[in-house]
Amino acid sequence: MTTTLPPRPAAAVRPADLERRLHAYALDRVAGWGLPLGVAAALVARGAATWLVVLTPLLLGAVLVVLGATLLSTRGATPGMALLGLRVETPGGALTLPDAVRRQAVLALAGLPTFGLGLATLAWTAAADVSGRRRGWHDELVGTVVVDARPVPEVVVGPERPQRGAAATNGAGTAFASAKEMN
Repeated sequence: MTTTLPPRPAAAVRPADLERRLHAYALDRVAGWGLPLGVAAALVARGAATWLVVLTPLLLGAVLVVLGATLLSTRGATPGMALLGLRVETPGGALTLPDAVRRQAVLALAGLPTFGLGLATLAWTAAADVSGRRRGWHDELVGTVVVDARPVPEVVVGPERPQRGAAATNGAGTAFASAKEMN
């Protein structure tokens, strides 16, 4: 099922650049994969039972998916997104916790179990989005769009001034130069 977001003025929402989205995801994965793998390494070093070494990181990973989903549904961003000025938006207001869990679960399952091939697929779907909103399958699943949350700088344009040393034109529009400029 594909959710179509209503059109918004270009000034109101700017879809996030794919590069910044990738960097935000990488920051989130350092904690999301680093912590469970670190715990597993510590358990192996202590000689823990195999089932404990396997089960503990899986449970911790699930807790981190729910934590990330909670941050998405309450603040609109994961820690990596917040650091890089990105926000997840939906057309109906706040992202619900069940939708945020589904979005985060798709990202988690597309990563480590597929050795990154699933993440490449999600990135490709976001890059190939014909709507120009750079939405991947995980965004389409729950009807979200990742936007640039940084304020748009105002550009102040002053009045035009004539340039010095520019060739003058005669009444017919033909350029001519003074004798002083030619020498």
